[in-house]
Amino acid sequence: MNSVYEDLGTSAVLFNSDGASTSLTYSIKKDISLMYHWSKQYELAINAFLRRKAKNEQLYFSIKFLPTSSIFRKEDVDMYLKTAQYGYPKSTVSTILGLDIVDLAQITDFENNVLHLEKSMVPLQSSYTSSGKENSSSSEKKDSKSSSGTDITDEGGRPSKEVEERSDKTNANIDGAT
Repeated sequence: MNSVYEDLGTSAVLFNSDGASTSLTYSIKKDISLMYHWSKQYELAINAFLRRKAKNEQLYFSIKFLPTSSIFRKEDVDMYLKTAQYGYPKSTVSTILGLDIVDLAQITDFENNVLHLEKSMVPLQSSYTSSGKENSSSSEKKDSKSSSGTDITDEGGRPSKEVEERSDKTNANIDGAT
């Protein structure tokens, strides 16, 4: 049976899972990467056609095929979401999710300007999205301490505990570090 699959140039794992799912994943990724080169050829041909049809040589449309597949959609969404958090285009995330760019712009405008959801649906704050300068009771306590004359710098992280609240091991570690 293995010789039949080998003669066809495919993996027997595609049809009969034998627990080697890792090899199947890499096999599919290899096949997708080969097809991506074909999609780049189509992209070049379509973009050349669009440039020829453009009325103005300085202004024309182009298309871009994202290197993604429906099989690895979750991994692709995670990757493009992380890049969007660092300032790369948000449109790639919406494209992977199946939203058209025009739809994304219209939905965002409707949610922000008509429903005012940006005021009621605030994203959760994390160490990645917060600046450390938010007003809270702990920062007010720090401000009152800093106004008493001690020089407190905002280095981020969790506020330090008082000496009495720390464990013996923590105090020993701090004493050993100084």
